[in-house]
Amino acid sequence: MVYGARRQLHTSRPVKTPIYINEHLTKKSDEVFAACRGLWKNERIAATLTWNGSVLIKHLMSNGGQIVKVNEISEIDGL
Repeated sequence: MVYGARRQLHTSRPVKTPIYINEHLTKKSDEVFAACRGLWKNERIAATLTWNGSVLIKHLMSNGGQIVKVNEISEIDGL
């Protein structure tokens, strides 16, 4: 219930420092997510996110713009 309502924190509180509620990931998923964030910062993918403990990436539009689940760091080596 709390996780589902997390977006309301951004609109209901006009403060300078926003509050974020994020998923608690396993160590493996957190490492995969960190590697994907690195790809995003280097503009090799369009976005990265987590959903129900899974790490997802969105390819750049030039690569089809597809959203793909990433289970292992080795899966992102070719991106």
